[in-house]
Amino acid sequence: MEVQRAPRYANALTIRFDSDTYAGLEAKARVLDTSAADVVRRAVAEYLASDAAERLQAKLGPVVDRVIGRHINRLAGLIAKSVKAAAMAEEIGAHLVYKIDPASSEQVLDEAEKTAIAYLRGETDTGD
Repeated sequence: MEVQRAPRYANALTIRFDSDTYAGLEAKARVLDTSAADVVRRAVAEYLASDAAERLQAKLGPVVDRVIGRHINRLAGLIAKSVKAAAMAEEIGAHLVYKIDPASSEQVLDEAEKTAIAYLRGETDTGD
């Protein structure tokens, strides 16, 4: 079985820590079964990655907001058209039901409303 060696790093940096911080690094290294230097390398890498992510988010945030805004406005327009079409369909349906049988028109419209509400709640399908 071949023993894997730790990677060699070309650049070195000397950092001085107070006793408590150094003891914390040593304890963390023991838990992770690695060296204190590796714990520091990992922490620095995570810090730099999070900093890069924040810069990227700062650049992309306004662009994403504009794109979402356009789609939200388009979706709102489609919903408004759907509501208008549904209102027109309800009005036409009510008129036809009344013309066919004025005596039962209220009962038919009440049932249609209940069915529509159940459909919107996902309790039934359209029967297609």
